[in-house]
Amino acid sequence: MTLSKAHARLRRDPRSDTWTIEDLGSTNGVQLFDETLTSRVTLTPGQPATATSFIVLGDMRVRLQRHHQGDMHHKR
Repeated sequence: MTLSKAHARLRRDPRSDTWTIEDLGSTNGVQLFDETLTSRVTLTPGQPATATSFIVLGDMRVRLQRHHQGDMHHKR
């Protein structure tokens, strides 16, 4: 599987604290919650997530997780 040069857009709106994801016409599509996206999807704070809530970039999986200001620890 390949990753299109412009595959998807993941954007956060700081005013509403929501994220949107949309397919940018990629060859293989974008999967979210085991479904192929057909339009822009808005994710809201507190929306249930499952163990499969991650982004796949080639052979790498990426998972976004919110950290609150006081919880930030820099580990290397």
